[in-house]
Amino acid sequence: PSTTPSNTQTVLPTAGPTVSPTQAPIATSTPTATQKPEPTPQGPVKTSPEVDADNFDANKVFLRVSKSSDNYYNYRIYVPHDYDEQKSYPLLVYLNDDGYGDDNVSQLNDVEKLFANPESPVYDSIIVVPQRATEQSWQKTEAKHIIDLIKQLKVNYCIDKERVYLIGEGIGCWISWYTLLEEPNLVSAYVNAHGVGPTYYVDSNGNPDAMIDTVPEELLDIPFHLVHGSKLMPDSNFHIYGSESLDNLQNLAGFTNVILTENDNYSKDFLDHYITKTDISILEWLFEQRRMTK
Repeated sequence: PSTTPSNTQTVLPTAGPTVSPTQAPIATSTPTATQKPEPTPQGPVKTSPEVDADNFDANKVFLRVSKSSDNYYNYRIYVPHDYDEQKSYPLLVYLNDDGYGDDNVSQLNDVEKLFANPESPVYDSIIVVPQRATEQSWQKTEAKHIIDLIKQLKVNYCIDKERVYLIGEGIGCWISWYTLLEEPNLVSAYVNAHGVGPTYYVDSNGNPDAMIDTVPEELLDIPFHLVHGSKLMPDSNFHIYGSESLDNLQNLAGFTNVILTENDNYSKDFLDHYITKTDISILEWLFEQRRMTK
């Protein structure tokens, strides 16, 4: 990985004139040993009601938790109604593009797409949705709070340490990216859905693709799925091309297991529809990945 940029260097989104075609997922190796569930130390776990995909009510399905253990984030959590402490469950941390404040509700605005298909793997997983505190983007300095939250959930629930997943959407990609950099062995696989995420810097010659945030070597094998709409929203002056990000992640940073799915659609519209009732291929890809976490 490149050296860390100086304070005088300017952060720019990547840009490119072409759109990369969808690439087939890269297979990841499956460990020979199955992760054994760890006992839940806090006794019986409160579970979510059984989900009805046709009459989905996020406010009922996601249990309300006032604050994380470090008293920083409000969050909501989904725990399968038939949760079994003798079984280990995938954990999905969902950092979306919307939802800020202190009502512990607004961050649920788009979670229904995760449950649109009754065959979705999310039904048999634990899902946490934090609420960012302000209208501003998730900040780099907040990564440690997401890390603390994930570690807290691993203590409170029977989590499969080979299946800890992260989805960042839009501005949620900022905090997702820095969470990965801060704790490279915390997450098993990552979906970066139409957001900056990886940050590229201008070098002394003005080349915007010359440098990337310093990436720990132990992060380079993480299954990393870029998801993008190729068109710029009419009222926006900001866009990042998935094909350019793919190239930079591979060639600047050295990621070995990064793929791209790009749709010829507007960015925000694509965020709302990259997971649908008839197409859950990205979720299926995510939940198939295995990588041991700490």
